[in-house]
Amino acid sequence: MGLLRELGIGSQKIIAQNNKVRGIVTSAETCWMIKVNKSAFRTHPLDGAAFPHFIRFTYSVDGAEYSGGRFFDAFSRCPQVNEIIDIYVDGADPSKYAVQVQ
Repeated sequence: MGLLRELGIGSQKIIAQNNKVRGIVTSAETCWMIKVNKSAFRTHPLDGAAFPHFIRFTYSVDGAEYSGGRFFDAFSRCPQVNEIIDIYVDGADPSKYAVQVQ
């Protein structure tokens, strides 16, 4: 379930519970090995290239600290380190989360 959560799969059920807490991004990495070409015609290898990102974050629920991670595709805005983000947690198990970034 961890990898599916990091990919954002199954998040709608957790978001629907509306148990929102604040989290803080602790790292944001570009996945340089996964290149997405946005342009059919390129003049050099990185012309029109976009790269997905992976973030790690921490959040707390009732005094307990949790951490998680989330992939962002090459076309979504990637949160920056120390940015505050909304984390939706499962009411029965706060270690299950979903991330929704505007």
